Amino acid sequence: MLQPITVTTKIVHTTTNKATASMAFFQPIWMGALLGAVMLTYAQKGLSHVTKKQAWLNKGIELVVMGVVALAAGFATTEFAHVILDYNYDNFTTVALYAAVASFAFQLLMLGVMSWLGVAAVPLFALLMLFAAPLMTLAPEMLTHFYSAYVMPWLPMRFLLDGMRGIVYYNTSFWNGNTQSLVWLGIIGMILMVTSIYKPAKQTAA
Repeated sequence: MLQPITVTTKIVHTTTNKATASMAFFQPIWMGALLGAVMLTYAQKGLSHVTKKQAWLNKGIELVVMGVVALAAGFATTEFAHVILDYNYDNFTTVALYAAVASFAFQLLMLGVMSWLGVAAVPLFALLMLFAAPLMTLAPEMLTHFYSAYVMPWLPMRFLLDGMRGIVYYNTSFWNGNTQSLVWLGIIGMILMVTSIYKPAKQTAA
């Protein structure tokens, strides 16, 4: 009481009206990617008896469809965040394109897994979002060593949030470490998609 402490608060990076701007993209992009992957998985079921050449053509069509969906999801989510949540982005196009890349990578990963496991993989991705959402909202210092060391590095949506946080708050460039990680996720999903062409067909009972 005789020597009171004087506290000075200095804002290093102001968030203005974008306090939760990075989290606004998590659920719409993830759920949109999951919905798109499920629809393409069901579309594959009607194409079970096709040649390898037709199967490759179908994969190419799926890539085009996912690309269109990703662009629509990226720009629509960014625009909705601006209109509904009143988030004004200094780099709207960069934010939208990064969200589109994340959506495309998530769709590739999900469809790749579903190409092998079928719709049984849907609860896996739904539960992943359910359990990851609380972790994404916490500061890294509030996480236990187990979660920060063994869980967080393996969450695919972490690259979306970290990359979006850097673009929105710190004006980082579009191409950064998180973008590269999303590209690798997409490559893994694409490999799973391509290799599923050669998986053994299920034998139907006579």
